[in-house]
Amino acid sequence: MAAIRQTAQPGSERSFSYLYVANVLGALLGTLASAFVLIELLGFRGTLFVAGSFNVLLALSAVAMSFAAVSTLTKIAKPIDAEPVAPRLYGLPPNAILTFLFTTGLVSMGMEVVWIREFTPYLGPFVYAFASILVVYLLATLLGSRRYRNKGHSLPAGGSASAWSFLALFAILPVVAADPLLPVEGTESAGLRLIVIAFFCATAGFLTPLLVDTWSSGNPDRAGTAYAVNIVGSIIGPLVAGFWLLPWLGERKAVLALALPLFAIAAVVAFRKPSESAQAQPRHHPRLTFAASGLAAILLFSVSHDFETKYPVREVQRDYAATVIATGKGFDRQLLVNGIGMTVLSPDNKYMVHLPLAFLSRPPKNGLIICFGMGTGFRSMLSWNIPTTAVELIPSVPKLFGYFHADASKLMSSPLTRIVVDDGRRFLDGSTETYDVIVIDPPPPPNPQAQACFTRASSTTSSKCT
Repeated sequence: MAAIRQTAQPGSERSFSYLYVANVLGALLGTLASAFVLIELLGFRGTLFVAGSFNVLLALSAVAMSFAAVSTLTKIAKPIDAEPVAPRLYGLPPNAILTFLFTTGLVSMGMEVVWIREFTPYLGPFVYAFASILVVYLLATLLGSRRYRNKGHSLPAGGSASAWSFLALFAILPVVAADPLLPVEGTESAGLRLIVIAFFCATAGFLTPLLVDTWSSGNPDRAGTAYAVNIVGSIIGPLVAGFWLLPWLGERKAVLALALPLFAIAAVVAFRKPSESAQAQPRHHPRLTFAASGLAAILLFSVSHDFETKYPVREVQRDYAATVIATGKGFDRQLLVNGIGMTVLSPDNKYMVHLPLAFLSRPPKNGLIICFGMGTGFRSMLSWNIPTTAVELIPSVPKLFGYFHADASKLMSSPLTRIVVDDGRRFLDGSTETYDVIVIDPPPPPNPQAQACFTRASSTTSSKCT
């Protein structure tokens, strides 16, 4: 920003947004290249090596350029320090801009955590699912930032006031897109559902550089402060959403809770008392826009449904890692984690335990189950009257043991029972114990057809499933 100030004085007051657009574009290209090309060709470790190599080249370039730029930086350092305070925006005190930046960072990153949970049933639990959300997020942010770069300088004072009402409304749209009762089926369903987050991201991409440019007026020190405040909100947002809102409220209500601060900002902006120096009102009156957005948000939220409403008979548990649903009756009972079917009641899970234990050359002394699932394998191992450890990544999964087996409470209180919430590989790497038998429950099939066959696994499997 200091270099732009020195070389392009007429446009330097909006230099942050210029750099912000470049940064978001780089993030978008990096996501596309790594998730859909490099990981396929080089794997995770190779992709990290490529990214690290680019960082080394970047650092070396910066160091090399710094030797030639020392004298220039010394010259431009002095005038930048003496900058006027940031102008008022929407007739509010200057520090309101920092509050807005903190809030948008918190809400945006908190929303991203909720979106991953909401759209996993439609996108699948794969690296491509997260990459798809991130690509839409970055592409829409890029378009919104470019819109500000192209039109922001011509906005009258308060010309972006209505954008806050739209931002709050767009924050509610994902609850409708993630509704399991939405009449959208087939392979196009995921894309159509996911595209709605673009409206929110584009509006946030428009407002974030606007706020920083307004606060900094081209001063890199002030821009650094404003951007740091936004990043602090971006750090707190995922923590609040992942460890508090999702376990406590669920996906749909978590979206509403995150949207409420945006509606509060929109109300403050819409019903502000303009300063005497304020210019003409924007074309769309902010108060009417706020009222319409609020009514639309109430209507959309009231007609939407949580994913679990798809299952009339169910028991739901939520934690920081996942939403877990136990559903069905009799042998048709299922276990779903973030909407993905994990397992069904099947004798296969018993065979996986009993066969290796029976073929030991001596009586077994202990055993380990990795992936608790419905607890069928865990229950079978305990029937050998040996100490049994079960390692499960999702804390809520063992809590639904009683939904599938009537003797669950008795087994869980047994002195032979040990439940560990951890990743299976990490547990084994850090454990010094040895086990006579280790049983790993297989993951659900990756493709939709196999998943459907797996879900309705029974003695009458169709030839198509075979």
